[in-house]
This record gives sequence, structure tokens and C-alpha cells, in this order.
Amino acid sequence: MVVRVPARPSHLFFAALSFIAVSVLAPSIRAQQANPPDPECKAADLDVRFAFAKTADHQELVALEVRNISESTCSLGGGGGAMFNDSKQGHNIWTKECFECTPDGKPNPEPYERSVALPPGGEAYRVYRWATISTDVNSPCQDADWINTYINSDTQHGYLIIAPTFITKVCSAVQVGAYRLGHFVGSKPGESIGAAESREVKLTTDKQDNFVGELIALHVDASNDGAPDRNSCLHLFSRVRSESGDTRFEEQRRPASCSNSAEPPPNDTGRKEDLIRAHGFGMAPASDYTVEVSEFAGFTPEGIADMITSNPLHLHFADASTIKRDWSPLVRGLSIALNLDQREFPLGQDIHLHAAVEDFKAKPAIFWSDCSRPVTFQVFDARGQQIQSKGITPGYPTLELITCHGGWSKAFAKGEPVPMESTLREWGILPDHAGEYTLVATWHALSESEGPAPPDAIGKQLEVYAEVRSQPISFRIVAANNP
Repeated sequence: MVVRVPARPSHLFFAALSFIAVSVLAPSIRAQQANPPDPECKAADLDVRFAFAKTADHQELVALEVRNISESTCSLGGGGGAMFNDSKQGHNIWTKECFECTPDGKPNPEPYERSVALPPGGEAYRVYRWATISTDVNSPCQDADWINTYINSDTQHGYLIIAPTFITKVCSAVQVGAYRLGHFVGSKPGESIGAAESREVKLTTDKQDNFVGELIALHVDASNDGAPDRNSCLHLFSRVRSESGDTRFEEQRRPASCSNSAEPPPNDTGRKEDLIRAHGFGMAPASDYTVEVSEFAGFTPEGIADMITSNPLHLHFADASTIKRDWSPLVRGLSIALNLDQREFPLGQDIHLHAAVEDFKAKPAIFWSDCSRPVTFQVFDARGQQIQSKGITPGYPTLELITCHGGWSKAFAKGEPVPMESTLREWGILPDHAGEYTLVATWHALSESEGPAPPDAIGKQLEVYAEVRSQPISFRIVAANNP
């Protein structure tokens, strides 16, 4: 009798194979479980700074320097490149990228994708480099002044660099380096190079707890031991980081009276300056922020940008809806509220005004015109005399940007409060001596005119619908030596 062997293995055969496989792979599996891969670094895990350089062979570079501020080791590796922007033309530019390029210009993906473990407190950097002179007639130069990039796969929280002094044009493929442990040469925090050895920048602000939309005055003191040179101009950059890790590095607009030269004058002794920011910083709204300011002191002989960085400020911004508004009685369906942070202020300190307007139930639509300021403020002394304005304070964006395009307007949404943040210094009515004062805000509400529009009218013809005055607020200003 012939006994036939089954054409396929029995269940016992499969079980034997499984046992052998598990026995062979078990050590490897246990090793992986004992040493799981480090999670990707996210923007919230890192504090990022930026270094800049211009080389003798007509190249520009930006170095991202990151430090792990979390309590766990995380990994860096690969990730995307960078998007360049030309703000003068108002659009992105498209560039080619070469990741971890070899000397002959070919990408080398293996080291680029390799992960670098970054322990708590550990530092690493990545360099972006490009040419500013084209050697290929088929690849013309493109103007640029912005860079957007991000960490690993965390595209939600990015890094934005706005620096026309250091990012001028892209005339080649952008070389994107792999992450390397350590810090970019010449830029270690705390290490001074060039002018930074004898200079310092101090940063202060009037208050650290703010509301979204509030104007922030950053007081920059870059003076040396001697008196500030009022004829010189600081070349300043701000770095703002939100608690989610979004980071914005931005070159500050220089006054028209400043020299176009990026280099400071040889006899520069520094000066004091205020940077006024309308909150938002171009990032998340209500959040905690860390703010620093750096003065550019020229390039070192090696071509590295010498940046003198200030102390950090920690600012908190709360949603303005948390303010308990003191609304005025309705006037034709409209109301205005005015609040102060406190009722007593030291002499010389700016006073922040938290106003809001709301169309509760006006019959017509109420408009905001670009040719007028919807809310104005008046201050009266103890005798009832109005404090006369010294003029709009330069540098405050809220009032400087009133341009009147002759017809642009937008309607206030009914039933929604609209914050109107300002300060007394911005309006030029901050009292210059101690005493008792009263503050009033007025909403000049506009509606569409019923009369025919002129033939050359661009937009809606508006007329005053109502003037709504806030509840008066009393406050006191005390001298520094007054307890």
C-alpha cells in the first residue's frame, strides 16, 4: 500500500515554523522594545535662533540653531526645505533644492535623512546656503527677503525669517544641510564676537500681561557708557516665539532719516528706541510669547553677522473677550465701552486704553470708513480742562496707517463687539504731571447717506449717524517719589 504525503504542510508544520521564527526574532523584538526610537522633535520642544553670513564667493547662508527645551530626548532628521518670498512683489519664489550636497553638486539623501538624537538641553543646527550671482544663463536670479521653514513634519508651527539685509537674491539651487550636533560657528549664545564684546542691548516694556490686539511698546536701550548718539539709527531685529513653538524673526523698519548703509557709523555709541507692535506677531493670538531684540553691528572678517542680543521678555496675551466691559447706555442702538488696567499710574508710564464698540440694534448698517477714526479719546484734568494733543506719536501703527482711499468702508457686524485698542501716548495726550484726570471715549458712528452720491464717488457716501460717549473713567497719575 502506498501512503501519499499531503501536498501542503500540516498545521503542525506551520506551528513549528512559527516557533522557530519567534525564537530567532525574539531578541531583536525585545531589543526594539527596550530601545524604542525617539519621537520626532516638534516646534514646541525646541527653541530656535538664527545666524547669518555672507561669504567671499558670493553666497548667503542662514543657520537654524535649535536647542531642546523639553524634558525628553527627541530626534531631528530630514524634513522639508525652505520657501522663499519676495515681499516687494508680494509672492513666493520657486527654488530648486539640493539636500546635503556633495562637492560636485549632487544630493546625498542618506546622511540628510539620518536622525540625530537631541537630549534635553542638546543643541543642533542646519544650514541653508545659496549663491547671489548666477553662473547659468538659464537660471536667472530671483529677488527674495523672506524664508519659511519648519521642523521635521511639524508644518503647523513654522519658522519665518524676514531679513532683507541678509536675504537678498537667490541665484542657484538652495543647499540644505543635514542636522549636525553642536552650534553654528561664532553664534553660541553668550559668546561675544566683534562689537558684541563691548555692547549690550536692554529690552523692557510697560507691562507683560496684555490683551489680544493691544499695542505693545518695546523699549530698546543700546547705549554705551557714554551719552546716546541721537543722530545714529539702530539696525534692529526682533525674535518672537509663541508657546506652541512658532517663531518669527523680523528686521525692523528703519526711519527714513537713517542711512541706507547696513553698517553702523564708526563713532556709533548707540541710542534708545521704541518698537511699537500691534499684537499678533503674525502668529497665534492668545498665547505666551518670548521676545528678544538684536542689534546688527556689522559683519565679522569671516562674514558672520555680528548680532548683539537683548535679554528675553516674557509676554502673556489673553483673549479680549475676557474683559468685563463697562458699556454705555444705548444711543440709537449703539454702545461703547472703555476700560483701564488700573486707576493709578506712575508719571511717565503709558496708559493702555481698552475700548470696544457694538452695534446692538441700530436700524441702518453702521460703517467704518478709512477716512476717519471711529473712536477718539479725550482727557480732562481736575479743573475740567482738556489735555491738548501733542500730535500723533511717531511709530504707532494704528493712527499712522489712516490713509483715506476715498471710499473704502466696511460694515460693523450687528451684535458683535469690536475692540479698539490704543494708548494715551499714541494719541499724544498722556499727561506730563501728577494729578487727577478723567478719560472719555467717543464713537463717531457712520451710516450710509440717503442723498445721491457725487458723480466721481468711489464708494459709499457716509454721514454721522450717532456720537456715542463712554462712561467717564477717573484715574490718577502719581510722581515717582509719591508713596
